[in-house]
Amino acid sequence: MRHHIKYLFLFQVLFLGSAYAAFDIRADVDSQRVSWRNVTYADGDMVPSMWATPPMLRSTSAWVPATFAAQPQQTLVLLGSGGSSAPIVIDIAGMEYNTVGITYTPLSSSMGGGCSRDKVQLPIISLKGESCISSTKLVNNVSVNPFVFYRPIFNISDTSITSALAGLPEGIYSGVAPINIRYYYDSNGILTYRNISEVLMVKVNYSPADISHVVVNGNGFMAPQYDTMSRRISADTQYDITVNGNFTNGIVLNMPNQTYELVNETDNSVTIPYQVVCSGCNVTNLVDSQGRLITPVSTVGANSGAITSLNFLLDLSYDVSGIELMSGRYSDDIVLIIEPGI
Repeated sequence: MRHHIKYLFLFQVLFLGSAYAAFDIRADVDSQRVSWRNVTYADGDMVPSMWATPPMLRSTSAWVPATFAAQPQQTLVLLGSGGSSAPIVIDIAGMEYNTVGITYTPLSSSMGGGCSRDKVQLPIISLKGESCISSTKLVNNVSVNPFVFYRPIFNISDTSITSALAGLPEGIYSGVAPINIRYYYDSNGILTYRNISEVLMVKVNYSPADISHVVVNGNGFMAPQYDTMSRRISADTQYDITVNGNFTNGIVLNMPNQTYELVNETDNSVTIPYQVVCSGCNVTNLVDSQGRLITPVSTVGANSGAITSLNFLLDLSYDVSGIELMSGRYSDDIVLIIEPGI
């Protein structure tokens, strides 16, 4: 008969002791990086920047910190108007408790175990482990709320997020991972436990910016035109360049700071400077007629919003005196670094 009464008592404690809350984690994501808005790092792990206030805690004179009542969810799928991501591995590894303003005497607890981290440095308690129970019991002379704040310890790889979202359009994507937190407390001389149902909500603002491939049309051949009257030589060539990918702020063109000139393959002291003009760039003149770099960084399609293809033309030309030039083959390698605008 006593056993039956005890069973009913425990059922009532657990039922009435359930609660619900949520942690809201946000990030800005592009195709290569994740910028967390409200995540910080503690002992090498991720935690929400803001502590949460637990709901409806029962006052107690003693309690033992712990982590979870069940294994937390190990994958997370982000859903949005553009579809769903591939599963993202999430490691909800433990809990942190904050007892700021409460005076406790730490004592040894015989029920401790299952922890990969059991660090009690009041007011902060940091526990890691799927079924971790601290080896420390916290005792107070009066009955108080066991802790003031708490937050989960977790880890999500940035590359796991960017890989899972690859191929999806720009938009807001979110997902949830339920957490069933457990701690133990003294209730009228009986050590029982309390479960708190939490949700770790991950919401990302996804703005993919990547280059899938670049198409270059143009052979680079500059056929000289001779003006015998003025003894000048001129030539030009064009590159028609199309950049495909996912862009939210266009693309950025970078040119090395060097002299742009064609070099005679027989005598490298004989050169022909050439200019570079961009049609479609925010700045037209990139290199002047003396081969001097004017604009090392230019953009194409900046502030155009979400777009998948951008095109621009590079015109290379020269108009020089032919008096001091010698016959022969002239060549140069031109380097253009293209990256998504951020």
